[in-house]
Amino acid sequence: MVAAIVIVVSGLTAAPATGAVGGSSSKSRVVHVEQGNLRGVQANGVQSFRGIPFAAPPVGELRFAAPSEPAKWRGVRDATTASPACLQGGMGDVSSGQVTSEDCLYLDVYGPGRAAPGHRLPVIVWIHGGGFGGGSGGEFDGSELARLTQSVVVSVNYRLGALGFLAVEQMGEAVGNFGILDQAAALTWVSRNISAFGGDPGSVTLDGQSAGAMSICSLLVSPLTEGLFDRAILQSGPCTFPASSAASTAVVRGGAAAASLGCTSPADRMDCLRGLDVGALMRVNGRFTPVHGVPAVPTSPLEAIAAGDWHKVPLLLGSTRYEGKQGIYFSVGPDAGSMTVEQYEAKVRQFHGPRADAILAQYPASDFEKPAYALAAIDTDSGFGCRSYEFAELAATQVPVYEYEFDDPTSPTNQGMSIAGLDMASAHSADLAYLFAYSDVERPLTATENELATRMKLYWGEFAETGTLGSPWAPVTSLDHPVLRLQSGGDEVFRTFADDHNCGFWATQR
Repeated sequence: MVAAIVIVVSGLTAAPATGAVGGSSSKSRVVHVEQGNLRGVQANGVQSFRGIPFAAPPVGELRFAAPSEPAKWRGVRDATTASPACLQGGMGDVSSGQVTSEDCLYLDVYGPGRAAPGHRLPVIVWIHGGGFGGGSGGEFDGSELARLTQSVVVSVNYRLGALGFLAVEQMGEAVGNFGILDQAAALTWVSRNISAFGGDPGSVTLDGQSAGAMSICSLLVSPLTEGLFDRAILQSGPCTFPASSAASTAVVRGGAAAASLGCTSPADRMDCLRGLDVGALMRVNGRFTPVHGVPAVPTSPLEAIAAGDWHKVPLLLGSTRYEGKQGIYFSVGPDAGSMTVEQYEAKVRQFHGPRADAILAQYPASDFEKPAYALAAIDTDSGFGCRSYEFAELAATQVPVYEYEFDDPTSPTNQGMSIAGLDMASAHSADLAYLFAYSDVERPLTATENELATRMKLYWGEFAETGTLGSPWAPVTSLDHPVLRLQSGGDEVFRTFADDHNCGFWATQR
């Protein structure tokens, strides 16, 4: 069995059992970290510590500042309940019903029930997605992943939306990357403290999905994270996807956003931004994403990786078969299932401009059961599908790389993302419920789906422990590009991904 430690960022440490909590089936666990003692819970073969502070609250003068060291405490800090999620960037509260707060830099840690200092279990640090504006580490319960793989799993919160990624010149070296700096601070905390939970600070795997995976792209090239992790998993967020902005561009957008909030004077802009009502700040128009061209991320992640200037660690990466089904929920709406051929063609022209004729010729509505599926296929193939395939080929010239495609035809839909008349299986984020007890899914997995979920957890655990994957996996090389299809009933290697997703066509469209 794979041995590893799972940590969800929200703030905990564990030590020996000291007493009963909530009945004979659970016990308290106390661990000592740099800041003091933490009391978590051990139950059902898992110990968990929640709401652990890895940085000082980023409020007041620390709003729009790099994260600072967390304060020490006396006595034993309770780590049995969830911390607040970070404020959501115009997306409302997190689906799990967590409260939100500007004071949100916490992590959660999950480990096997018998994990103890000195066990040196592999560690998986999870970075959630949400378009850099939503989500929470607390939505992902890593208990079963930790138990099954004998790993320590850590799930991390980081600042979102304008609080995490607004860029104005007056911010100095930290400009626009507060969320990335939070993630780096969490990794530093893990390096210093994970051994208290039985984890091995010399065996840390970063795992992220969507914006979380794209955050890892920044961390892969940041001088701040040198030596802090040893492997990386990118789920639906390859480094070929243009997620980060040049600082020179970001500060122009950020300056306009600040001015729209009344912070027009460069001389006192930071005082103005720090004095704003946080609700107004989080509702400001704009999409805020990581920045490169600054000390924390000197160059574009893709450019740095292509040049070989990055933390060269083994990679596991992939996408879902129909990523774009979720995309059409946002671009068209919940009535996308009734889209006509004319509406489909108009959307393609709206989104793709001068390339529309070539794309419509490649994806005629007549080839699909419904026009909405054609639009979803365009989104899948032009986005995370082919870009994941391309990044695997690029990275495989430098490090070991394994690629997968999640393709479970019955996978449940995320809460609130159903579209009448459309099959939403294997859409973007469909894989999350197979790795975590994920609170944003419409129903529990079936017995058959759970069999696939178990295999996936064990694959992730094997990679976290060794940086390699045995049968049925095969590595991507310059001569061979196998992809493992993850599906109920059995996983299989296939080599037609590029043809299935028209990757040759999309290479001519960029």
